[in-house]
Amino acid sequence: MVVESLERENRYSLIQVNRQLIELRSFFTHIRNGRFQEGFHVVSSLGLLPLTQNEINERESRYKDLDQCLKDAFPSLLCGTIECLFGMHRKIKSESRGLTETVEGRLRELQLMARFIYVFSGLIGMPAATKEYIHQKRNHML
Repeated sequence: MVVESLERENRYSLIQVNRQLIELRSFFTHIRNGRFQEGFHVVSSLGLLPLTQNEINERESRYKDLDQCLKDAFPSLLCGTIECLFGMHRKIKSESRGLTETVEGRLRELQLMARFIYVFSGLIGMPAATKEYIHQKRNHML
């Protein structure tokens, strides 16, 4: 009944925003519990952040149209995402026995995603503290 009412009023986007906020809560719970792989899976499924070079401009355009509630969460979302990437990077390095081609490839992939997050944070005008945190974590991955 509520969904139908929102559809009639052309406000269906409120349901989508609410779902995304619920997923973000799950994302932050995973990070708090040190489950970086799971947290990263949640954030990547939301489609809010660029994880490839080709997605940067598209995600920047989408950001401009996001509900303010989601925009307000972006500094924490970006810092949480870089924390996930850093945590996964650190885990792979510590658990691998030597740097095989596969391991090196995965580490490079995580480093590239960290770079895309850093570039994206600048394009959407994130606070300096957010960009600095991302930059520091990214540097620890190099």
